Amino acid sequence: MKIEAGDAEGFVNGAMTFVQLARLSAKGKSGISVPCWRIQDQPAMGWRGFMLDESRHFFGKQTVKLLLDEMALYKLNRFHWHLTDEPGWRIEIKQYPRLATVGGIGNRTDTLAPAAYYTQEDVKEIIAYAAVRGITVIPEIDMPGHATAANKAYPEFSGGGTAKYPEFTFNPGKEGTYQYLTNILREVNDLFPAHMIHIGGDEVSFGSASWNTDPYVQSLMKKEKLNTLVDVEHYFLRRMTDSVIAMRSKLLGWDEVSAAGLPVNETVVFWWRQEKPGQLKIALDKGYKVVLCPVFRSISTSCRTVRIP
Repeated sequence: MKIEAGDAEGFVNGAMTFVQLARLSAKGKSGISVPCWRIQDQPAMGWRGFMLDESRHFFGKQTVKLLLDEMALYKLNRFHWHLTDEPGWRIEIKQYPRLATVGGIGNRTDTLAPAAYYTQEDVKEIIAYAAVRGITVIPEIDMPGHATAANKAYPEFSGGGTAKYPEFTFNPGKEGTYQYLTNILREVNDLFPAHMIHIGGDEVSFGSASWNTDPYVQSLMKKEKLNTLVDVEHYFLRRMTDSVIAMRSKLLGWDEVSAAGLPVNETVVFWWRQEKPGQLKIALDKGYKVVLCPVFRSISTSCRTVRIP
């Protein structure tokens, strides 16, 4: 057997091709006999991803490693690790320890479940495990919406929410919010060699109505001449994008961010609302690189079919 590749990821893919052939081959008395093949292959898509949401349900290191093994077998090379959302905050931030110890309490089905999160050493271990398998790990830290777990830990940065989505947003009117979130993303960026940070940016309207009565937000709107709450949302996204770019990383976000005026060369848009093809067209027309993340409403969401034009 001979495997040749142009880089380490290609070698992993070649090895996985052999494993796939071995699994399909007949077993004899002397073991598995793999027919002779000559295969020349390369990926049709540069970004082949899978997303795991651990805010709603925490799975733990062993399950994540098993998932990475399966990803490698099927030659998937991007692990989108959704670590924060409403139900729980799942990553240690040393400057703000309550994010994990308080924000990590609860999950989608049990709001009082003991705090569950990954230490920074856990994160390093998983990243190293993935790297050996040719997989890049990309964190998602949601903002300005889906911030409920973080706001349990540090309520002074909350922008409020609604009855259905309480404490759903960070406060875009407080200058301290930007420093707080930049400090968090700096620790995250230092952990993840990918130098890509997904900040969500979706469904902000679920909780942004509270901004209509928040004095800090109202003051911001007057100062920056922002006419609508969507304008406030976009202002926030531009500020945080500047922070991420200053860390020499790329900003990733769900397809809502394509309307925020973010820099094309530093932003990757994740199109997840397949019922809104116009969102994909907008992103492509503006020149953004796009990852296709179809959502199937009857099952859990995951980025499985992906492409960067």
